[in-house]
Amino acid sequence: MNTIRSGALIAVLGVTGSGKSTFAEHIGKSLHAEVFKETFRGNPFIKGAHQKTAITFQNQLWFLMQASKRWEKATRVKIHGNRAVMDTYNPTPLIHAEVVMDDRLSVKLLTDLSEQLTSHLLRPDLLLYLYDESEFIYNRLKNRKLLCDDTTMEFIRRQKQCHESFLPTLSIPIMHIQARQLENLQREKTIIDEIKNHLGKIK
Repeated sequence: MNTIRSGALIAVLGVTGSGKSTFAEHIGKSLHAEVFKETFRGNPFIKGAHQKTAITFQNQLWFLMQASKRWEKATRVKIHGNRAVMDTYNPTPLIHAEVVMDDRLSVKLLTDLSEQLTSHLLRPDLLLYLYDESEFIYNRLKNRKLLCDDTTMEFIRRQKQCHESFLPTLSIPIMHIQARQLENLQREKTIIDEIKNHLGKIK
């Protein structure tokens, strides 16, 4: 039991464009943690990922399976007494499913599958939720030329609503971080110090 608790597992959650991957990398460097990042590579269903098409279920299932594999690897890192950071957490593909899928049965199937795949895994010691105004996130994506044809303001707003409905259901420590604060290097350093302080209290 002590071996499991000697490591640490951090997950980052937030809407598209909130800066999850970049922040996860910075945390990993500062905390000497292994970083597990989401990837689109190898996904044959990615085209039209946010559109309400028949292929959406397969797309969300692919992301769910990949997220589960990353979580399993991160769990092993913690068990061996080291630190791991995930730039997504299994709720991420489920939240996307809530946003883009009208078929409630398909959403339930994904949710049930997620529980079966991850019920034996260690829950994060800390969840970092990156939030901001939908307009800020949309403009950031636009300015960085990261918008795709189906990334709309409404899509971002619905993601945000789903995230904020989901967070109260969790029984793990959550740190709310305004995404724009991470654009200030000094402020980001202060936030990472707060994360270190939290992890230092884990026995």
